[in-house]
Amino acid sequence: MHPVISSLGTNLTDDRHLRPNAAAEYLGIGLSTLFKYAKYDPTFPKGIKLSTKCTVYSMRSLAEWVHSKRAA
Repeated sequence: MHPVISSLGTNLTDDRHLRPNAAAEYLGIGLSTLFKYAKYDPTFPKGIKLSTKCTVYSMRSLAEWVHSKRAA
C-alpha cells in the first residue's frame, strides 16, 4: 500500500491531494481506469493541475464520489 494512503483516515475534513497513482490505489482501481473515469464520467472529480505534468486529486472529492456511487 502506498505510504500516503496507509496514513490516511476516513476523516473527510482532512483534504489531502493524491497524485494519479495514489488516487487509483485509494479507489482500488487501475491507473488506466482512473483516466477513463476522468475523461468519460462527468461525475468524477476534476483533477487539479499544479503544472503541465503534475495533476492531483482531492481525497475528499474522491471519497464523496465513492459515497455517491454507493448511494445510487
